[in-house]
Amino acid sequence: MQPAHRLVLSPMLALILLTGLAASAQAKLDRPEVKCLSVPMYYPGAGILFTRTVADDVAYLNPAMIRMEFIGSGDDTNSLNYEAYDYIVDRAGERGIGILGLIDYSSVKWQNRSDWATQTFRDTFEARVRELVTHFRDREHPIKHWEIWNEQDIQETNFNVRIEPQPYALLLIQAHDAIKELDPEATVVLGGISPKGLYYGENYLSDLYATQALQDYHTANGHYPFDVVAVHPYPENYSNPDPGLKNVLQTHVKSVMNANNDRFKKVWLTEMGWSSYFVSESAQASYLTSSFEIIDDLVDTANPGDPPYVERYFWFQYEDFSDVDRWGLYTDGRTRQKPSYAAFLNLTDHGPEPPDLTPGPGEAQPVWDATSDASLPYQVRNDDLVAGLTPTLVDGGFHDASVGTLAAITNGVFDSSGVTLVLIDYAQPSLRVRWDFAQPVDITEIRSFAGHDGSSGNRAFQSFDVHVNGLLLESDLTSGAYGQSSGGTTAVSLVRVLPESGATHVASSVTHLEIAWYPVSNLDAFFVDRWDPLTDPDDDLDGAAPAYVATILKEVDVLGAPSPPTPEAWVLY
Repeated sequence: MQPAHRLVLSPMLALILLTGLAASAQAKLDRPEVKCLSVPMYYPGAGILFTRTVADDVAYLNPAMIRMEFIGSGDDTNSLNYEAYDYIVDRAGERGIGILGLIDYSSVKWQNRSDWATQTFRDTFEARVRELVTHFRDREHPIKHWEIWNEQDIQETNFNVRIEPQPYALLLIQAHDAIKELDPEATVVLGGISPKGLYYGENYLSDLYATQALQDYHTANGHYPFDVVAVHPYPENYSNPDPGLKNVLQTHVKSVMNANNDRFKKVWLTEMGWSSYFVSESAQASYLTSSFEIIDDLVDTANPGDPPYVERYFWFQYEDFSDVDRWGLYTDGRTRQKPSYAAFLNLTDHGPEPPDLTPGPGEAQPVWDATSDASLPYQVRNDDLVAGLTPTLVDGGFHDASVGTLAAITNGVFDSSGVTLVLIDYAQPSLRVRWDFAQPVDITEIRSFAGHDGSSGNRAFQSFDVHVNGLLLESDLTSGAYGQSSGGTTAVSLVRVLPESGATHVASSVTHLEIAWYPVSNLDAFFVDRWDPLTDPDDDLDGAAPAYVATILKEVDVLGAPSPPTPEAWVLY
């Protein structure tokens, strides 16, 4: 038996690159450290979103820092999945990217939003702060910057509930002192606020400085309980940032800091951006560039000899996440780079080139838009070795109602009902079948087709193992690049198993063949592998939570011929 050569057509659905739309002569930032990015990291249920593919792409974009919110698991204590967050921190650290840790309402347990103003809640919050800082301070890639709360000045019924300045000041004091006790070198960032309040006429920053809690703290300690002031100066009318951004920051932030003897502290924009729902994609890119250029050399008009006072600007964000929330450098699902991707990339020198996952010469896309196999480079065959043979179900977790359709995967027709594979346990195959041959066969190629049923385009991805004569021949044969979108409800994929270079057969003298297909995607129609990044780090390729939606299998072709008769042994007399 000869080993099979694995050829997947092809490793990636090519992204639409728009880098050329950026101004070729765009100036680089004088202060590259200003350039930062907000990136989706981890959500309980969805798993790790900061995959290796995403991490490589972010490293290529070359931000100085990324912002990560710590989100609890929703159990009795809203515990944090430290294995997942360690994974993310290590992926970023290996690529030289710093992390701003955001601790807020998602990081702790609470019952009612009125709890946030109580001493009991402040004690609970402080305990979680201590837990986080202790965990991350001494790691190989530590977190040294902590933002305390998010948009505490804004009242949104379905999003946030304002904390009045005095109770927030008390919360901030406890968090600050706990962080500095555990890690004196850590940076404490005041939770990002809207400079103009947006929903309020007063200036929250000014009111916060004026609280009895902060005034008493300053009197006792000679400083306020934060190292950096964070603001989210989203433009209220989504217009060009010049000169509005300068005016807002000077009038509503820097002048307030000056008036409270905080002249030399830095300002971080821990969120800001433009949604391409409200402006065109080209305008979004233009505003991104101009806003960073403004921040790069923005000085205090009251003290023009001081250096620029905005130290970090976290663009919000890496990718779109709804029809309205089109803030990203990518469209939702990273299916397309927007002009803002090139604009952000060109603010500074780019980082290391990510691995080339684009199709090679002669390769086709792994997922096509097609209603049959007619448009594929290779079609279904009805003269193959398993044509008309219904395989035997070995084991698998697909729904019992699909058992009767097993014959459809060898009927020589692509656009049949196929076999819908439904996950029971990602560690087990969704479908494992066996063909027994009446006489040994030599296999020259195996083709596995998957595709749509008119409504489930996300089921076109594949991941499977091949066993020959009871031995594993090849594992983890896949279609698609990790994180790739499926291509819609007319998606089609093909994976071919071919002989090794110089060989004539995939396998010879085969008496029985088994194929085991696994879950390959999630309900958001992204291709992810079946491995757990935390328990199977050597096998995991994308860092995402294991897949739990399996393929709609359309056809399997096994090409080859009966094995030649074995010559009788010479008999010596």
